[in-house]
Amino acid sequence: MPFSFWRQRLRLMRGHELIVEGMQVQGAAWTVGYENVSSFIAKLKRCSVQPQPRWVEYNVI
Repeated sequence: MPFSFWRQRLRLMRGHELIVEGMQVQGAAWTVGYENVSSFIAKLKRCSVQPQPRWVEYNVI
């Protein structure tokens, strides 16, 4: 696995944890290094292991 892929996956996992802990999506995106919140959400959805209905619960979509 390339380092860049591993790093991106780690950032997304941490961002997801922050959202689950109650942080706003925008704050979580900025905390893990994303300037564009839409990009963060799109990548988070693509890499997610949770079913889509759970995203609504966490205010991601």
